[in-house]
Amino acid sequence: MTDIHHLKPVLWVTFAYLVLYYAFMLNVLRVKLSVAASSKAQGVKFDRYQTNDPRLRAADRIQLNTLEHMPPFLILLWLDAIMGSVMVASFLGWTYVGLRTLYPDR
Repeated sequence: MTDIHHLKPVLWVTFAYLVLYYAFMLNVLRVKLSVAASSKAQGVKFDRYQTNDPRLRAADRIQLNTLEHMPPFLILLWLDAIMGSVMVASFLGWTYVGLRTLYPDR
C-alpha cells in the first residue's frame, strides 16, 4: 500500500475549496429566500428563473463561477502535488482558495 500521508496538505486545500463552494451554494439559498420574501411582501409573484434581482443574479454567478473553475483548479492542484511539490501545490492552493473567498466582495 502506498503511503499518501505526505499529500495531507493538498487534501486540506481540496476540502477547504469544497466547503467554500457549499458556502456559496447556501448563500444562493439565503438570497433566494430573501428575494422571495420581498416579492411576497410587495404582492408580486416570485419566479426564481425570471427575476432580474441583482442580488440573486450575483449570488448565482458567484456559485456558478466557483463551480466552473473547480475542475481545472483541482486537476492542476493534484497534478502539481503528485508530479511536482506537495508544499508548492498546497501553498498555491491555499492562496487560490483565499482569493476565491474574497471573490464575492469584488
